[in-house]
Parts: sequence; C-alpha cells; structure tokens
Amino acid sequence: MVIRASLPPHQLVVSHRYDQPDGISLRLLTSILFAVIIVVLRACDGKALPELPFHITLNSFIAFFTSLTKAAFMNPVAECISQLKWNWFEQERPLSDFETFDKASRGVLGSVFLLNLLKWR
Repeated sequence: MVIRASLPPHQLVVSHRYDQPDGISLRLLTSILFAVIIVVLRACDGKALPELPFHITLNSFIAFFTSLTKAAFMNPVAECISQLKWNWFEQERPLSDFETFDKASRGVLGSVFLLNLLKWR
C-alpha cells in the first residue's frame, strides 16, 4: 500500500500494489490447496478407502486441507474488506461504521452486520 503524503490530508491517494509477494503467494496457495482436494476426491471416487500414510483417514485428510484452504482464502477477503472500509470513509460517516468494517474483516458474523450496513447493495 502506498500513501502519497505530499497532498493535503483530505486528498490522500492510497493505491494498492497487486504485485505484493504475500498476496500473490496466498492466492496461489489457495488454488493449489483447492486443486489437491479435487484431485484426491476424484482419485478416490467410487473406490475403496485408500490406506494413507500414518493411518490418516480420507475424511481427516480432506478436513485438514479444507481448513488450510479456508485460512489461505480469508487473507485476500480481509484485504478487500479493509480497502472497502477506506473507500467507504471517503465521505463523512459515523465512527461506528469503522467498527462494523473491522468486525467484518475478522469473521462471518461481522460480515453479516456489514451487509446490513451496506443494505445489501
């Protein structure tokens, strides 16, 4: 994120760099993890349960990779909500809206409150 401070405070320009390694790597990791889940499920479809190393069941393998995928996916979503917060406050708004955006970037219930704030636009 780059902020040009040479402008007056009401004209600050915030631009997001899409080439940040952490953002790209998390998006790539999400895609790879999701692909692993699909490949494993297709390989096991219609067959007897496989014998995985360390006595891991197929169900626990899928649950583990699903949790990793959700965790990797949440970072870009939180980034988008945070950017939306700054766009929202370009106009004068109540300070309670700031807390609503902050909660939305942290979980599902906060996102429901954010949808209510935005009136399902």
